[in-house]
Amino acid sequence: MISNRWNRRAGVLLCGWAMWAMLSWTVAGAAESESTAAERVVSASSTDDAAKALESPSPSPSDAADAVPGPAAVDPAATVAPDRADAGDASAATAKSLDTVVVEGVMPGPGLWQVKKGDHTLWVLGQLTPSPKKLEWRGDEVQGVLDRAGVLIYEPSVTVGTNLGFWGTLTLAPKALGVRKDPEKETLKEQLTPETYARWSKLKHRYMGDKRSIEKLRPIFAADRLVKSAERRSGLTRDRWVSEQVGKWAKRREVPSVSPGVRLTIEDPKQMLGEFKDNRLDDVACFESVLDWLERDLERMRQKANAWAVGDVEMLRELSGESPRLACVKSVIDSDMFRNRGFENLPERAREAWLEAVDQALSDHETSLAILSIEELVSGSDYLAALTARGYEVIAPE
Repeated sequence: MISNRWNRRAGVLLCGWAMWAMLSWTVAGAAESESTAAERVVSASSTDDAAKALESPSPSPSDAADAVPGPAAVDPAATVAPDRADAGDASAATAKSLDTVVVEGVMPGPGLWQVKKGDHTLWVLGQLTPSPKKLEWRGDEVQGVLDRAGVLIYEPSVTVGTNLGFWGTLTLAPKALGVRKDPEKETLKEQLTPETYARWSKLKHRYMGDKRSIEKLRPIFAADRLVKSAERRSGLTRDRWVSEQVGKWAKRREVPSVSPGVRLTIEDPKQMLGEFKDNRLDDVACFESVLDWLERDLERMRQKANAWAVGDVEMLRELSGESPRLACVKSVIDSDMFRNRGFENLPERAREAWLEAVDQALSDHETSLAILSIEELVSGSDYLAALTARGYEVIAPE
């Protein structure tokens, strides 16, 4: 018998390839930054991720150690490595700045925010995405809270699935495989202006080498692949290993957990895939915003990773900002294909689900723990405003 987990992974594989590659960047809404706030999304964010999802469960840090390494094999010194993929194109000043982006040893991560209601306290851990790939994180403060916590609240999520079951979903494979390519069978060179294509070619060569197959993808899928390659070459990862490890600690202590969010079921996946395959998205703006970000702000992301590792909240505030990926989000969720199925206001709906879980935790438990994007906590986002509006006292770490 095929378990529900594998049914879900089959849905991720096929539907995630098409409609969810960029939706996995969404849930934080207009205030979102590179940390992809509130996106504990079950679905895969690229074709590569989707294939891995069907093969095996996501990797997670070891249960055995209290000091938790990131998802890559690490030595005792944790380093956000400088990008040396194309040193010839970088200026001497840039190269020097990248060489200074290094963190070493066991890092504390940021302090915890407090949300108080009388003598009940919800402690909030800010998770950064992407995070340093080579990092040891002990999480002593988090473990101390879990020792007395009544519940763990994960980041808000958007999950997607079908009602076809495992084998029914597999029958959609041929159609799902085709949605990544332009419906008019144009290459990126034919779809983009000469200036934009020249920028793309330089960045692709720097972070991906001479991969010709990617030239046949839609701009939104090509942008996704480029970002992942750039982050990987920069020593960063989107694996949500912090949440996974906190979940392990909670399970070890028998602390129950809640995963608030929005659950979407695609009732007509075959038709939806057909619409996606046959119609273009307005994704050139998404593509150009990703190029802008890689040319200007990748170093800022490295700095944010280091600030998170050492717990420098003030630096995280200085480095916070709106994500260029918002254009990618809009190109998907603003399409008729989503609106006609009632898939609207997803960031707001996910936020409200998380806030309702917070209400319940603060009502029922003297101590509880929640996880939220660090960007939401340092940028004065709608989440903090909503908590204050509910009459809670919000205290940032010193």
